[in-house]
Amino acid sequence: MALVPITCPHCSQITRVDMERSLTGQSCSKCGQFLYSADIGNRPEQETRENRRKRWHSLTNTAMTELQTADVDMTDALRRKEWQVWHMPMFMVMVALAIGVVVMLVRRARIDRGLEKDPDQVVQTSLQNKEGNFDAELLKSITEKTTSVAPNDAWAEEARELSEKFFNAESAAEIIPLVRNPNQVSPGINSFAAIADNLPIAKYKEFLILYVAEENVPIGERAMVFFQTKEDRFRNVYIIKTPDGLKIDWLSYSGESEMDLQEFLKIKPVEPVLLRVLAHRDDYYNYDFQNRDLIACLRLVNWDESITFYGYPALNSRSAAILPVIPEIDYSIPYVARVRPRPLAIKARFKPGSASPNQVEITEIVGHGWYVP
Repeated sequence: MALVPITCPHCSQITRVDMERSLTGQSCSKCGQFLYSADIGNRPEQETRENRRKRWHSLTNTAMTELQTADVDMTDALRRKEWQVWHMPMFMVMVALAIGVVVMLVRRARIDRGLEKDPDQVVQTSLQNKEGNFDAELLKSITEKTTSVAPNDAWAEEARELSEKFFNAESAAEIIPLVRNPNQVSPGINSFAAIADNLPIAKYKEFLILYVAEENVPIGERAMVFFQTKEDRFRNVYIIKTPDGLKIDWLSYSGESEMDLQEFLKIKPVEPVLLRVLAHRDDYYNYDFQNRDLIACLRLVNWDESITFYGYPALNSRSAAILPVIPEIDYSIPYVARVRPRPLAIKARFKPGSASPNQVEITEIVGHGWYVP
């Protein structure tokens, strides 16, 4: 037992205390009073100090304690659980952003389905040869009407009847008598009709007839008919005046070429071949086609855009006149929002010894759309 002498806080006499016992349970040997308030001059062990309840506050706690008892101005910054003045503008911004996203998604869906106006639907109207926007949604509301004045009632009636028969045909045997050059195109019609669900061709009975398809064409000689397919894409087909009356130009609808595009790219013919493609203006110059001062670049695809290659017409050729109406591709925007490529009938060939697998010379742009005279 270790006894330590201390001064009694009551009688100021020297007394001894046991350091192994609690001070509050010991008394002075002189006056007999308990020594619970005496100062023994020793600090408790580290473990004892760590378990002792602290009697001080951090600067932060002290400041917050004062704020709790002070008359504080409860500004918006402190009212976290209540409506704040900046909530309304933030709410309006979020609503506007949500509406913008919805509108963008709806527009993209309409473009993808062909329900939005696209530059490739700019066509010649009636007798004035003016460019006008063809509104695809009109097709659903047009019933046995045309958008322009026909050269005469007989011509208009014959064109309407021919179009109805073509769009509603349910077999190759019904289509072949309606087309020009039937011996030439009947194999393609038979192959088309043999595929399930290809017939009838149009989704709706309504269609839009434009009587003058291009400049310098006599009225009554040629017309374009626009319609909506069952895949919700808008197509056009030509009506041509022949010695046997008005006939459908099948190739202007089917897009068949003199040579299959895959075969064309594999064989690489050096003689011009007639191809029906879709075109965008592009900026890809390479291999034998690098001088952009002499040639234009066209990105060419087939109808379903599964095959891509590049064609280059000379800027000083007659074909260059059509280049301004071919839309330019914009890779910075999503595919569904891009302007659709323009149908073109071209004559193209590979340059002898060409090292490029997909670059061809366009010797001539021969057709307005896919129609070739």
